[in-house]
Amino acid sequence: MSNDLHEVAHTLASRLYAAEEAIDSAVQAAADLASFLPIAGRSVGASAFLGQDAMEEASAGIATLCKARRHLVATHAALTKAQIRIGLREESFGGFIDKPRHRASARQVGEAIRATSYKSTENT
Repeated sequence: MSNDLHEVAHTLASRLYAAEEAIDSAVQAAADLASFLPIAGRSVGASAFLGQDAMEEASAGIATLCKARRHLVATHAALTKAQIRIGLREESFGGFIDKPRHRASARQVGEAIRATSYKSTENT
C-alpha cells in the first residue's frame, strides 16, 4: 500500500474517532441535563408542570443524538468494509491511532450509568 493511502486512512480514522467521541460526549451531556431537570425543579419548589416542556425537549434531543450516533456507527461499519475491500488490513492500520481496546458489556455500561446517576442524586 502506498504511503498516501496510509496517510489518508489515518486521517480518516482520526476524524471518525473524533466524531464518535464527540457524539458520545453530547449524549452524555444531554442526558446529564435531562436527569438534572427534575432535581432542579424540586430544589426550587417548582411544580412538575412547570418543567415538563423542558423535560420533553431534552428527551427529544437525546433521541436525536442517539439517532445521529447510530449513523456514525453505520459509517464506521461501512468504512471497515471499504478498508477490507482496498486491502488495508486492520493489522497494518490499527497502530496509527488510539483505538479503544476495551469493549464494555451491556451489564458494565448499565452499572456505570447507575453509579453515575447515584452520585448525581447523592450530591443534591
